[in-house]
Amino acid sequence: MDNVAIFKALGEPTRLRILRLLLKTGKEACGCELVDSILTPQYNLTKHIDVLMAAGLIKSRKEGRWVYYSACPDCSPFCVSICKVIQEAEEKIYQADLGRFKKRLSIREEGKCLLGIQNKKFTT
Repeated sequence: MDNVAIFKALGEPTRLRILRLLLKTGKEACGCELVDSILTPQYNLTKHIDVLMAAGLIKSRKEGRWVYYSACPDCSPFCVSICKVIQEAEEKIYQADLGRFKKRLSIREEGKCLLGIQNKKFTT
């Protein structure tokens, strides 16, 4: 894992928000749930997730038509240290993301996202 890639990935506020949400909750999140929590369109979220995955900060798992993302627990000691710092960041935007994420998780069916994006602003 390239430390420069990690810092580049974390140099963008939306990517920090995505990673912090996954780290802070310790939960997997479907792309739909992240769209509704971070309040960013799917195409934008996908670009940010690709950068985070390339840096080795998150991983994905496909289940049916859904893709679930989680923070990589098996990264280098350097990465683990950076992730601890990110979890401790306290800004209003992070608290709002977390609130939306918890609300979004509450509508899962049998622990799974089956409904797609719920925020009408981001549906077509």
